[in-house]
Order: sequence, then C-alpha cells, then structure tokens
Amino acid sequence: MLNDGDFRAVRRKEVQAFRTKNLRDDEKVMWKGVLITSVERTVFDLSHELSPYQLVQLIDGAINAHGGYRTIEPLTSIDKLFALCRNHRGERGVKKLKLCLQRARVGSDSAQETLLRLLLEDHGVKDLALNKAVYGEHGELLFQADLAVEKERISIQYEGEHHSGVEQMQKDIHRQRRTESMGWKEVRIVSKDLYQSEFDHEVKDWVPRAVLLVRRAFNQARGVTYHSKNTPN
Repeated sequence: MLNDGDFRAVRRKEVQAFRTKNLRDDEKVMWKGVLITSVERTVFDLSHELSPYQLVQLIDGAINAHGGYRTIEPLTSIDKLFALCRNHRGERGVKKLKLCLQRARVGSDSAQETLLRLLLEDHGVKDLALNKAVYGEHGELLFQADLAVEKERISIQYEGEHHSGVEQMQKDIHRQRRTESMGWKEVRIVSKDLYQSEFDHEVKDWVPRAVLLVRRAFNQARGVTYHSKNTPN
C-alpha cells in the first residue's frame, strides 16, 4: 500500500499496488523491518474494494480472538475502527465502513460463519447469539453453538471441510446427541447451503438453502407443519 505522493509502478510479479490517500503517521506500523499500514487502515483501504458482505467478514475476522482456547488475540476492535472513521470523516469509503461496522459481531470463527449470520439476518432471523455455550446441571460444557436462537432453543452449526474426517464426524454426532438431550434442535449447515437456493413455499420466494433449513427448524420448534407443493419452474 503506497501513499498517494509516493506511488510508483511496482514491477515485482505477484505484487499488486494500491494507491492510498491521507495516510496518517499513526496508521503506519513496522512489521519485520517493513513499513506497512496498520490493521485499521488496511481495513479502511480494503473497504473500497470489497462488497458489504465481504467487508463485514473481514471485520469479524479482525475483531475476534482465534486459535485453541482463543489464544490468538484480536487484531483490532470496533472502537478503533470507528476512531479511524472519525479521523477520515467525509472521505470515500467511510460511510460504507461505518455501516458495515454496525453489522460486525465478535465471536465469528470464520468468514463462512459470518456469511451465514448475515444471510439469516437479512432473511428475518434475529437475536442470533454467537458461540453460545450450553452447560449441564453440573456445570459441564455440553455443546457450543456457532449461532443460536435461545428463545427457540435452536443451535446452528456451520461445518467446514475439516468436519468431513471420521474423527470429527464422530465428535459432531456426539455433539448433536448432547444438543438434543437438552431439548435443543441442531441445524447443520455446509458450504453449499450458503450459495445454493431453494424455493420457500411459505414465503413464495427463492432463498439460500441455509435460510430454509433454519426456517424449518423454527417451524418445528413452534409446532408448525407446512405442506410444500411442487417447486415452480
């Protein structure tokens, strides 16, 4: 990332240069002997290139702790990103970044989990809790939902590629049994459910399959049965 006054052609292969303006001194950091933009400034600059969903995914990844037992600290915070917006009030990208910051949430472990949350919210599923831990009567952890709707006792688990291994599949089965033993309904979502659509006869519209699966779980929790008809052409 080069400041506007220092921009010049970059001739190295596999390196893409971006022009940035109004780069403040506190938005530069030294990393392994290389001067780079801070995390907050990098998010701001990328806001020009990313879609709103992609930008929220980026922010969620930056504000969440990662690794086993959350040993990798968050790279930044919502407050720090809002502070950058105030320093660049009126500049291109600030309004978009502020809107996306309002949708960002701490607790998402992957970009796919963030996308799942955004899809559900944009299709009317509200009050989603992230990384909801549910404990037994003796204080033991029974399961932790990637997303949960506590009122309806619905646990939503996003299962990435690592869930396809035999050992992980067995763990997931045991988790589902523990979930159901507590009176919760588990909805398991995979990548294709985010990108492939199905026709929802209840609302008479095409929706991501993930949305339809969660809506069905809501209906089951409420004792509602819905008899679908043939999918329209």
